Amino acid sequence: MHAFHHESPTSITPTVRRALAILDRHEPLLPNQFARLMWPDAPGWRRHTRCGRKGVTPGGGMVLAAGGYLGRLCQAGLVTRKSQLDGSDRMRYVGYGLTRAGRASLAAQDGQAETPATARPPQQEKTENQP
Repeated sequence: MHAFHHESPTSITPTVRRALAILDRHEPLLPNQFARLMWPDAPGWRRHTRCGRKGVTPGGGMVLAAGGYLGRLCQAGLVTRKSQLDGSDRMRYVGYGLTRAGRASLAAQDGQAETPATARPPQQEKTENQP
């Protein structure tokens, strides 16, 4: 099953759940802001990417990855692009935020507590030479 396939509010992976939780706390977020929160210690931040005629920027690939990730979350219906009116009555893009389906998925994941029926049985420790 694809990680972004949205059959029910409970069919999200831990990574998608983390992304939704970040957007829930900090929305709206631009891709570069999302990347810093989602992958703060990734080695991609130390790599430099070309930009402009003779310039380079650190972590350019991370921002690109975040944009792609957010785009897939949009296709799954969990995230949407947010816009607002600026001072001259023009719509201005302000970042990505959760949809109702995204909030429902996050709430369903937060509400899931392990019940005795779904909890894993405790593993018995192996000991050597027990009579």
